[in-house]
Amino acid sequence: QMELVFTNPVRARQCLEELQLLMKQVTEDSEHSKEHMTGTREMNELVKSCSEEYTVRKGDKIPNAATTDALFLIQRGCIRLTRNGQVEDVVREGSSFGLTNFVKRRVSVSYEAEASEDSVVWELL
Repeated sequence: QMELVFTNPVRARQCLEELQLLMKQVTEDSEHSKEHMTGTREMNELVKSCSEEYTVRKGDKIPNAATTDALFLIQRGCIRLTRNGQVEDVVREGSSFGLTNFVKRRVSVSYEAEASEDSVVWELL
């Protein structure tokens, strides 16, 4: 398990912005292989080595999603983000949720994350 620790807030923001840009490029690329959502096999392996993988059955919740500020990457499937029983967003394969709220300067909100179909999700640690 690898943990990234930043002591410089400017550098941390730069790294988060780079990750956000990478995710945006991958999401917009309709020709992109769904198995390699991060762009290259090498980058995919790097992200995977820094992540915990969850296989979530339809109707099950993603562990820790409501209690952490981690970045979650949807590798396969579809996840419903709910708050107080109301669906706030639906994220699909190739998308992410979580830490990106910080980068996008949105108010961080705690969501329940439930699979609307069998899914594979990576939690970037």
